[in-house]
Amino acid sequence: MRYFTILIILIAFSNSLQGQKLDSIYYPLIENISTLRTIVLQKDIEALYQFDSTIKRWSTIEPNDEHLGTFMFQVEYCIAFLNWDLKKVRKEFEDLEYGKRLAPLVTNEELQSLCDNSFLNQLIRYGILKRDYPFPINHEGVIHEIEFLDLEKGMKIADVGAGRGIFSILLALTKLDLTIYINEINDDLLDSIEEVLSTYFQNYHSIYLVKGSKKNANLPSGIDRVFIRNSFHHFSKKKQMLNSIKKSLNDDGLLIIHEALKSEEPKDECSKKMDEASLRKEMAKYDFVLIDEMRKGQVIVLKYRNPTKER
Repeated sequence: MRYFTILIILIAFSNSLQGQKLDSIYYPLIENISTLRTIVLQKDIEALYQFDSTIKRWSTIEPNDEHLGTFMFQVEYCIAFLNWDLKKVRKEFEDLEYGKRLAPLVTNEELQSLCDNSFLNQLIRYGILKRDYPFPINHEGVIHEIEFLDLEKGMKIADVGAGRGIFSILLALTKLDLTIYINEINDDLLDSIEEVLSTYFQNYHSIYLVKGSKKNANLPSGIDRVFIRNSFHHFSKKKQMLNSIKKSLNDDGLLIIHEALKSEEPKDECSKKMDEASLRKEMAKYDFVLIDEMRKGQVIVLKYRNPTKER
């Protein structure tokens, strides 16, 4: 009975420490997101109202919230980076499941409202803010995955295949004095990240943009955490890329892979998406040691230890 009581005390103490650690990340993060949200919403009030009007009208046309969010994100991307016009948007999206209701009815003014509020649209899509005006913070959406990274103050973090860099930007708001390397192969995406940083993050001096290649992330040594978020399936040279990541990681470093898995009916999905078995089989080739995982719907997050730690 005595040993059982001691065990209970130790478990309670451990949970208390974990709770304190989480609080030290969560509350400063929410405070910083709140500040960022205010700045974003005040940037152009007229454009904000037009954006809200667009969302309200589109939500009456497309009641499926996931379809609406996907359409908003993909359309804005195609306009910003592929230079699509209204005619092209209608043509390319009207046959897609998430676009068939909206594409025939969108207007140029509504498409412009997406572009004028691009960063806000991204914050919504990544679950940081909610879609309904006045776009409140999505408290559940911002902390769960960050907790899984097991971050410590002063760590060096790398986001490989960062896309538009939103998750890296979120980590910069944790007040953990992180050094963050945002890796991308696409020059236009790197330019868009740089524009966001120069607009909203002038006082953050430990965020570095890194141009990668198909075979090399081009990261410095001594990285504590590398995460690949919804990009692993795009890697055409997985072996070479993971070898370059392995070399950049500390002996105690972790690799976190976040993937939206291929659905059983993969209509409208990226053709390169992987199912769970294929993802696990692919990662088994490279000696990384799986130590934890979490799953929510079609999203799986796998945490691997640097294999050099095992030697």
